[in-house]
Amino acid sequence: MYQLAMAFAANANTEITKEIPDAIRIKLTTARIPIDPKSIAEAMAAELKRLHDDSHKFAVLTRELQALGQVLERERLNFKSVLKFSERPQVKELLTRLRSSFSEALSADDNEAA
Repeated sequence: MYQLAMAFAANANTEITKEIPDAIRIKLTTARIPIDPKSIAEAMAAELKRLHDDSHKFAVLTRELQALGQVLERERLNFKSVLKFSERPQVKELLTRLRSSFSEALSADDNEAA
């Protein structure tokens, strides 16, 4: 899950900060892109909307990781308590919610790809 979210974020960031601005720069400074500016802008807007919409599937992961971080920040942990951390009901509930939410999201992606 985490790797999927990080890969999505890295790819989206590259597209948003490098590829789209580079395409705009090339269009404005050269004749290498023969498509009219309105068509390019519409295609880029559609791609940005797709990235935005796709990013929502990681909201659950982000929210649950934040909740886990808050649990960890609330108290001092020694080695013994770290070993038992995953056994806490609060942590088990968080993991159950995360598995449930992501299994639905991942199975939806699998169904769309089929």
